[in-house]
Amino acid sequence: MKYALINATILDGTRDMRPQRNMIILTNDERIEAIVPDTYDTKGYLVIDLHHAYVMPGLIDLHAHLYDGGTLKKGKAFSFAKKVFPSDSYRLKRTENYARMHLESGVTTMRVMGNSESCELLVRDKIQSQMMLGPRMLCAKMLAFHPLIDERIDVVQNYSDMMKKLRSYRHKKIDFLTLLIDDLDNEELIRSTIVEAHNHHMSVAVQVHSSYALAMALNNGADSIEYGGAMSKSHINRFQMNPTFEVAIFSPLIGKYMQEELKDEGYELIKQMVSCIETCNAHRIEVGIGTGSSLEGVTHYNMWRELAYHKHFFDLTNQDVLYMVTLNNAKQLGLEYVIGSIEAGKYADLIVMEENPLEDLSALSSLSFVMKSGHLLRHPKIEKKKELEEALDQMMDTLNANNL
Repeated sequence: MKYALINATILDGTRDMRPQRNMIILTNDERIEAIVPDTYDTKGYLVIDLHHAYVMPGLIDLHAHLYDGGTLKKGKAFSFAKKVFPSDSYRLKRTENYARMHLESGVTTMRVMGNSESCELLVRDKIQSQMMLGPRMLCAKMLAFHPLIDERIDVVQNYSDMMKKLRSYRHKKIDFLTLLIDDLDNEELIRSTIVEAHNHHMSVAVQVHSSYALAMALNNGADSIEYGGAMSKSHINRFQMNPTFEVAIFSPLIGKYMQEELKDEGYELIKQMVSCIETCNAHRIEVGIGTGSSLEGVTHYNMWRELAYHKHFFDLTNQDVLYMVTLNNAKQLGLEYVIGSIEAGKYADLIVMEENPLEDLSALSSLSFVMKSGHLLRHPKIEKKKELEEALDQMMDTLNANNL
């Protein structure tokens, strides 16, 4: 299908994006064909008049999950145990729905961290084969080096066990690994896992929450750090020597802070995350943005809130965070030549909104159109969780009042 999106106000996703008014975006099948002035002859295209609405590249979520709806649990922490999901067919349907919800909210590319990779891989493949409309998905398998409650996360016992698992993952066409490590894990086994994953053409994301675990990840070749820990000069040097990037994720930490029994823990984790990203920014260490969707208080449609948290904690502009979630995030994935900005030759991943997100990030919460690889989704409607949205709005007011 060939579309001509006329009367478009383009925010192209580059660092210095400014509104480009009265433009036409021409698409041909899955790619952007050209960006032309409004005098261009659009004969041969299906014309869609945007009436001067704002057009951005699709959003890119570097840290997402698809196993739960993100509801705040009352009384006790959420359990990841298999019993939460009554059947494989139910889990698959939920995964499809959550992936679709991401797309309807403007996320056209996402890294899925691997809590339920069997369903995630099926959904990824259905999207790639055009059996369903959804975001471009890079799917992980999640590994740990110590026993966990969640039976779906593989635990690496030794080198032989790790190699057997990696061969299986490669056969399943898993895109990357997510490693969960803590201070007491076997560093030699972690090193071997990262090296062999790279040999199997899989990148490695490492989730850490302490300085020691962060050092283990950096010293042994992690491709990305999820969350992070307090950083010393040696951490900084290692970041600068490696092509490792940091992924900042605030929404789950905000979710903890909103629950009375987890408030203190959430506060400490927020402080740690802020310190980590401030250090990265001060030393020009690459930082991407993810949402942690599915974790408590983190829905599949609120990426704009994650951007608002970054703007608040680091005194950034709307332009800064919009760049971070588009072309910057594409660069972290090595995909900046095909996604992340509105340019001829790139995938036609576009979102359209009536209001200007350079003035108000919440404009991203109400989209008129989403286009993924040239497939158009008109007037997406998301059934939002009213009680949670009200609580998150109150939390945003708290942030804006500088009470956190």
